[in-house]
Amino acid sequence: MQTDYHIEDLVHQTGNLVVYRVLNRDQIPFALIRLRYDDELLEKLDEETFQNALSQLEELNHSCLRPVVDGGLDPVDGFPWIAARWWDGILLPDRVRDSDLTPEEFVRIKVHGEALVSALGPLAGTVSFSPDSVVICGQGDKTIDTFSIDYHGWFGAFAQGVHPATQFATLQRFTSLLTYLKRHSVHTPAPLITTAEAPPTLPGQGPSGAPGQTPPLVSSQSSTFPLKVLLVLSTLLVAIGLLSWNIFGEKPSTPVESIVDTTTQSAESKAIKKIVAPKPKPVPEIPPTDRPANDNGFEKFYTIHDEDQIRTNFPENDRFIPVQATVLAVTKSSSGKTLYLQFKNESPEFAASIEIKTAEQTLNEAYLKSLVGKTIQAKGRPKKDRWGERLSIVITKKSQLKVIE
Repeated sequence: MQTDYHIEDLVHQTGNLVVYRVLNRDQIPFALIRLRYDDELLEKLDEETFQNALSQLEELNHSCLRPVVDGGLDPVDGFPWIAARWWDGILLPDRVRDSDLTPEEFVRIKVHGEALVSALGPLAGTVSFSPDSVVICGQGDKTIDTFSIDYHGWFGAFAQGVHPATQFATLQRFTSLLTYLKRHSVHTPAPLITTAEAPPTLPGQGPSGAPGQTPPLVSSQSSTFPLKVLLVLSTLLVAIGLLSWNIFGEKPSTPVESIVDTTTQSAESKAIKKIVAPKPKPVPEIPPTDRPANDNGFEKFYTIHDEDQIRTNFPENDRFIPVQATVLAVTKSSSGKTLYLQFKNESPEFAASIEIKTAEQTLNEAYLKSLVGKTIQAKGRPKKDRWGERLSIVITKKSQLKVIE
């Protein structure tokens, strides 16, 4: 790690990366991210490969993207690190902890995300749209929502000799973010989609977070109506619809959604809607299994890519589900009563859960942490948390876990 940076605070940590707030010699704050890889992949990430990946990463430029400005390989352990512009603000999960997003906030974050998807094109799939990586900066009309690249996936792809744009589905992560926003928002009519205007510039900063003006990858035209007018119009239309229901005992002849759609959507906003709202594919049915937890004869182990199928076909019951996944980290619930083997950190989370009071003593935190970075097979009952965000495979016995690599 460069000695030019002075660590002020540890701000975020998972199984494969650590984020620090640091100051350079000019006392300018940066986010310094150290990335962890297994030995095999780390050997492939030589200096030439890393510098090629870093130079392409530094070229990505958009006013909603936190830019990377520096990086290197640690001379001691060989792990890569990067430095990105620091943005003072509030993380999205912290914003929704005590109250839901307002309709205006919902639309603003959505529009900023759409602008980034449109600007980056095939590279949009490399953006980490995980809620805990979304930073809300500024206030009032100067508010801007900033995102970051999935740095771990970015350098990992180059190490394997492929470009990250070919490794990730363009819309999958952004669609997951939209699901999260809807879950934590005051009801907003679905057609409230506006054309992305250029995000505001914070005082003393260019759009990229650095001094001066930096043009975005693409420019967008203004929508037909200002955002606030759209919100007021939609609110009035919803109120009229509800009043019609209460007075006449029937729904209005024209749905409110249809009115908003035909009066406010520009051709460009409809195009964006097609990008961010793909038609859902039918979920294939999963063959049932009722085998006990200590039976190693399951014909198929499901992966994190089968998460939607598990949620749909295996509601909470006594049926055991076999899952094979790599443990990214060990986390603990806010109450401290449950430990999680994280298979997927981004929302909605997917994990194996171990309730400390009811689980075998051998399933302690030290043992679980020894599984980080390893691929395991876990067999347990599916369980969703009360908000329906985290899907867990409940583990109570060590025999329900098996390390395969």
